[in-house]
Amino acid sequence: MPLHLIYQKALVNGLIGKDARLAHQDVAELVFVSGLSTAGQLTQISGRGVGMDAARAFLQKAGCEIKINLKAAPGKNDALSYTPFEFVITIPEGKYLLPSGNAEEIRIRASAAGRFPPP
Repeated sequence: MPLHLIYQKALVNGLIGKDARLAHQDVAELVFVSGLSTAGQLTQISGRGVGMDAARAFLQKAGCEIKINLKAAPGKNDALSYTPFEFVITIPEGKYLLPSGNAEEIRIRASAAGRFPPP
């Protein structure tokens, strides 16, 4: 996850103040803000600032939760690198998520503790 790009885009878009001091996790959470995109150019699939906010809204509507788990923080001399991360989706017991408009069913059981792939 490019934390440095997310921070810069949030700053440019006025989502955070120029003196803001955010923890790495708080910067990562900014990917869920509508309109924020780190894409360098607009394409059919990126750069429109629609994505993770819509994914979170869909999951919340289904009674689920999505979080970002940073696997490591960038080092002091490595602030411009990408930080490894995972999305953790919590699905209540007995709930299934099904893709809309797709003939093939994909089911993720809550017994897998909301992690994909299941342990």
